Amino acid sequence: MSLLSQKELASANKVEASLLQSLASIGQRPLADKLGIDESVISRLKNPDQKMNLRVIASMLSVLGLKVVSADTEVVCSDELHFMRRTLIKSLMEKEGMAFDLECAK
Repeated sequence: MSLLSQKELASANKVEASLLQSLASIGQRPLADKLGIDESVISRLKNPDQKMNLRVIASMLSVLGLKVVSADTEVVCSDELHFMRRTLIKSLMEKEGMAFDLECAK
């Protein structure tokens, strides 16, 4: 029985779907060859009846607060995003001749 929260479960579902989609695009054999493992290892990971499978790996990533993103994705932490938003708001307000208020930028 899983003790994952609804949020963790939803995240795990997305991660598992991403893993399966990426795996389908490259194929089991090429992935196994790149990893230097037998193709059967990849096949077993896809099998939900195995103790260690993609669902478990996806759930682990979710519980640990980690996300899976494609290699061409740019990731910005929330502090950096908040800084960029404040800077943009300040710039736009100053351009319009308005006083910048830190409270309004939160």
